[in-house]
Amino acid sequence: MSEMTQDAVLTALHRLVGSPLRDVGRASDLAWFSFGEPRHVAGPDGSTRIVHEHALHLQCPFRLSDNTAVLMGSQDVYYPADRPSSSDDPFDWDRQDANLLDHRIEEVRARIERDNPVVEHAQADPFGGFRLAMSGGLNLQVLPVTSFRREHWRYLRPYADEEHFVVFESDY
Repeated sequence: MSEMTQDAVLTALHRLVGSPLRDVGRASDLAWFSFGEPRHVAGPDGSTRIVHEHALHLQCPFRLSDNTAVLMGSQDVYYPADRPSSSDDPFDWDRQDANLLDHRIEEVRARIERDNPVVEHAQADPFGGFRLAMSGGLNLQVLPVTSFRREHWRYLRPYADEEHFVVFESDY
């Protein structure tokens, strides 16, 4: 996508307003957030899986916070779960449950289950970054930080056959 604008980002994110945050997770260093109602979709092999109405895939710095603390952040993936203050010791950060982010994700999932946060407001900055304010004081902040062409994040509807809204650094 070229000629990205702050208004285009807001238009994409506005689709999330009123949607509950349903799940969070990661695949390697990509973090994903699911919003909205569940949908059943058929896979190519005929199996059925459940997805949610909206998804954000983040490959740039982010943090999920409340009014008192950062609950999880993109850099947590690079710290060992059992010794988060020490990143000097080598470890396999991509192994499931080895890193701090995986443990924080489980804590956030419990909070989502308990509090059912809903997106109340979206703000965008001039460089493709954004903030989603949710009920219960949750805030998702996304901050693209590279100056070269790289995918930072995308919005998609996993059940719909449509183009994804993708933000690259060189679009700004």
